[in-house]
Amino acid sequence: MSRSTKKLTFRPIKMIPIIWVISHEMLEHTKDQLNNFIRSKDNPYMLDDQLINRSLKLHREHNHHTTKTFQQCDFWQTRTLNEIQLLQVEEIRISTTELINANNQIIVLLQYFKDNTIDKLFKKDDMELALDFFISNNLNDSLNN
Repeated sequence: MSRSTKKLTFRPIKMIPIIWVISHEMLEHTKDQLNNFIRSKDNPYMLDDQLINRSLKLHREHNHHTTKTFQQCDFWQTRTLNEIQLLQVEEIRISTTELINANNQIIVLLQYFKDNTIDKLFKKDDMELALDFFISNNLNDSLNN
């Protein structure tokens, strides 16, 4: 079966606390990665093409799988849940939404980094490097004035 036609297997209610923990941990790890990429914004040449490509793939896949998480939450909400379970399912939804937003921010940053990695820097000749340097300095000077 292809990925898009594969039938979703719903998890039992007893899995809610485990999925709740996983969703929170994924969000925290993704926020940490987002902060690391934000700190790298001024130095994209510190990153290489392999890291960028792996990260793009990972965060796009995270977003793809969030559909399944929302479907799982919908499934659980059709069942009889206690108050704690209802709260946990809602928190899973919130964490998943925040995860999508953080992944999207990372993807935007990675797209920005793609043309400025160390690999791309090494492929440039001296003239391209000089031109990049002057453009960057002129842009910074005009922004500071």
